[in-house]
Amino acid sequence: MAYGRRGRAARRMQGGRPAAVAGVVLAGALVLTACGSDDGDDEEPTTSATTSATTAAPESVDPSADPVESDNPESPEAGAEGEVAPDPEVPADPEAQAEGGGPAAGTDVDQISGVARGVSGDKMLSDNYQYTLDNYCSAFIDQQGGRETIQTTIAGLRGDNDQLLSATDSVVEVTDVRDVRVDGDTATAFIVGTVGGQDASSTQNYVREDGAWKICPVA
Repeated sequence: MAYGRRGRAARRMQGGRPAAVAGVVLAGALVLTACGSDDGDDEEPTTSATTSATTAAPESVDPSADPVESDNPESPEAGAEGEVAPDPEVPADPEAQAEGGGPAAGTDVDQISGVARGVSGDKMLSDNYQYTLDNYCSAFIDQQGGRETIQTTIAGLRGDNDQLLSATDSVVEVTDVRDVRVDGDTATAFIVGTVGGQDASSTQNYVREDGAWKICPVA
């Protein structure tokens, strides 16, 4: 489910737009789809990080049989006896292949996992807004009225209006980040976690801006 709860502090905000922002980014705006308790048979996505290629073991050869000569000296079968030539169709490192043909570099995986897990925890509402401001893409920030609008909301929450996310049952916990796929300056990852204690999971979009990966629900 998309995060859409509003806290009591957010409802006290005046002017409409800050409150609307609160309704979207209250719990980090990480787009997750809630899984029902009886949906235990949901399939998990096939991850590029766990893809493997297998090669069948060579059949035993009768030592008394006449050797078979190859007409093509460059064919894989022309190698030394007992050796299996590599399959040219199998990439050298299948674990590093990402959707779109680009390699999923370890640094990208680490950065995306870090920013995804950063929404976790029982934060103060103002701190949660600040995390959104610092770690969400420009397109999403603009959709919420821009940086100044969110900064105004943060200032209005500081002090007596602030509260923990647990006060509105909106605590997010990201428990796993899977299937990270990078294609240039865009990426996706399958996020597993809870929202307000309820199981949730979904594919989340990311955009690289100024060298840093940002969560981008509108990508």
